[in-house]
Amino acid sequence: MTPGIDATCRTADEAATDALGRRLGAVLRGGDVLGLEGPLGAGKTRLVRGIAAGLGVDPRAVSSPSFVLVQEYETAEDLVLAHVDAWRLEGADAVEALGWDELVGAPDVVVIVEWPSRIADAMPAGAAWLEIGPAPESAESAESTGSASPAGPGDAGDGRAARSPDPGASAPRLIRLRPAAGDAAGGVRGARGEDLRRRVEEVLRAGSG
Repeated sequence: MTPGIDATCRTADEAATDALGRRLGAVLRGGDVLGLEGPLGAGKTRLVRGIAAGLGVDPRAVSSPSFVLVQEYETAEDLVLAHVDAWRLEGADAVEALGWDELVGAPDVVVIVEWPSRIADAMPAGAAWLEIGPAPESAESAESTGSASPAGPGDAGDGRAARSPDPGASAPRLIRLRPAAGDAAGGVRGARGEDLRRRVEEVLRAGSG
């Protein structure tokens, strides 16, 4: 467990993960940056689809941006949802070509980053970071049936070919709010970051129902 985690939500299945995402989307505002960390198959893109729906975006239009790195969607509230996949990026310099500074500094853009640890140095101090993965009992069940062990970057292909224990798309998930990398070392999030964390915490504590 990552030190500093202070809000957790367990979702029973994909529908519940989607519902949680919708509730998160409903409280996000322009200028918010949300990082989603978790192993391959953890449900990150599923959660993003729910968030998009909460912002008024057709969730069927949302796909993983693995090959284009950034997907942008117009929301019902005249905002832009920028969905970033940082797996192929590394460090702050790698994000400059994405127009990163314009995205995270825009008052009318909500930014969601999958694999934010890959660009931790570029993530703003006010970002909220969520961890998503199989609920503990689901992971134990997957291990007992011989599922693959967790694999990090470079273990197979681009690091995403080797899956962590995955009990299935409909299995329970655990979503945790944790400090961003800098916050754990005493970094300052500022008023905007504190407000975002408060809104996300309230949603997680209320659950997915």
